[in-house]
Amino acid sequence: AEAVGLLRILEVRYSRNTINIGVSGRARVGKSTLLQSMSGLTDEQIPTGSGLPVTAVRSRIFHSPAHQRATLSLHTFDTFREEILRPYHVELGLQSVPTTIGEFRAFSYPKSEAELGEEYRDKHSSVSILRRLKEMQESLDTYIGDLVGGERTLPLTDLRQFVAYPTNEQIAAGNCTRRYLAVRDVRIECNFPYAQVDHIGIIDLPGLGELAANAEQYHLAGLQNEVDVVLLIKRPVEGLAYWGREDGATTNLLDKARGFIKHRRDFVFIVLNSSGLNTPLEVSLRDDICRQVNDGVDGKHFQVLEGSAADQKSVYQSILSPVLEHLAKRLPVMDDEVFEGTTATFAALKA
Repeated sequence: AEAVGLLRILEVRYSRNTINIGVSGRARVGKSTLLQSMSGLTDEQIPTGSGLPVTAVRSRIFHSPAHQRATLSLHTFDTFREEILRPYHVELGLQSVPTTIGEFRAFSYPKSEAELGEEYRDKHSSVSILRRLKEMQESLDTYIGDLVGGERTLPLTDLRQFVAYPTNEQIAAGNCTRRYLAVRDVRIECNFPYAQVDHIGIIDLPGLGELAANAEQYHLAGLQNEVDVVLLIKRPVEGLAYWGREDGATTNLLDKARGFIKHRRDFVFIVLNSSGLNTPLEVSLRDDICRQVNDGVDGKHFQVLEGSAADQKSVYQSILSPVLEHLAKRLPVMDDEVFEGTTATFAALKA
């Protein structure tokens, strides 16, 4: 089963007709701003925010001079049940999962984490997971009409409601729709402002660091199946200008995702979203990454790039150009390593 899974990853990798760059990072580091600068999109397609995460759906954004559109891949209730509801129920130790929309609407969820089983009620994530599950149930009427499966194409101006969490203002006003819950993923086609290659894609990977059921597995699946290289965004702001435990957990996840690719520096770039003014926080973050991640030697394990996520010129000169130059040299090597590792797995099974 493991070998078959690896073969599927290999098949997807060799079937892509684009170079795909994954963008990963926690809330408030400038990930969405960087995506906007690369693609030329706005808050209506890639929402940004200064507080909690705002992007709810994985977006695949492709350079296309001919099209300005979004194609939604929609859940049916069956796929929604298996991919969304079931992980939440498992995370909370709830034994059964609703089998129909009617059952979900009438399902009696615990009023608080105190009503969960003993091993679940003390988990720090249970409060958040239960709250989100009940929000899904309470807002069912806002997305039930979209649980139809298949694909739906729409203009970019209509996209935000399908990819973004409600804002605090919408929640306070009681105008809280959750149509994103019906969306498996979205493919966006638009004309990149500084496209250097025709067949290029940017994969937005939400969920990193979120207290949501199955978030890590969801992130890992996107990394394994969608991307050729990952940009891990860090931002030198108060409280985040260091390499911490959560960052170490992230690199462990990225190690799983790179699979048979031998060198971390081939698969991951650490990107510092900085002002270029060499502020004390920028110096602190840069030095800490050098010490904690690269053993005191610049670029030893991970290549580090710096640029302002809000400045298109900086993004293309300081971030995208070096990444594309790297891929031109190393992508064939990484492809060979993945192929050799996968075939070696089959050889071991045969033996």
